Amino acid sequence: MLFYQAVHDVCVTEKFPVANEKEAISLAALLMQDMWGDQKEAVRQYLTNSSANNGTTTGLEASLGRRWMPVGAVSTPRGGGSGSGSNSISQSLSLSGGLLSQAVNLGGLLNKDKGDASGAEKQAAAQQVNRLVDEVCAAHAQLSGKSGEQARDAYLDLVRTWPLYGCTVFNVKQPSRPNLPKELWLAVGRDAVHLLKPGDREPLVSFKHEAT
Repeated sequence: MLFYQAVHDVCVTEKFPVANEKEAISLAALLMQDMWGDQKEAVRQYLTNSSANNGTTTGLEASLGRRWMPVGAVSTPRGGGSGSGSNSISQSLSLSGGLLSQAVNLGGLLNKDKGDASGAEKQAAAQQVNRLVDEVCAAHAQLSGKSGEQARDAYLDLVRTWPLYGCTVFNVKQPSRPNLPKELWLAVGRDAVHLLKPGDREPLVSFKHEAT
């Protein structure tokens, strides 16, 4: 259950602040190892095939998160064992929160006119997507031999490196403090409450709970 919640926080709600693209690729590769084991061709097909998630989004976007997709490759705003778990995770990614159902079919974006996107912009997005797919596949290849349980444990170990892991995070707005952003994350933990800029790891300010 912790693993599926972590995947939801990373890929769907984006309430886990992935530090950089490299970390996002590492997490995506571990997810692929849990879903598909050592099946390299199945992983590449999943990452590039929109039908992997009920036709609503590519497997790349579902496993990497919208935040790390190229501009123009999605239509929704960014926040930002041996394959035995593939069905349950696909359902989790495609159904959780209903957010992924709003994502654009990448194949449709790259093959037909979409708003004001120019041919050059669509080509650039396609090249970026291909690069990300190659990098996730390369990282997945390095995990050969790991069981699904080992991949899930490694995924959780990486997520737990965030000092505020375990906090419940809310989107809030504050109208009165000019020294703080208007839109914030409110992270409520066991020992303190924290205010963060959305997507950041380090709190802007923290308030410890008073001892009783």
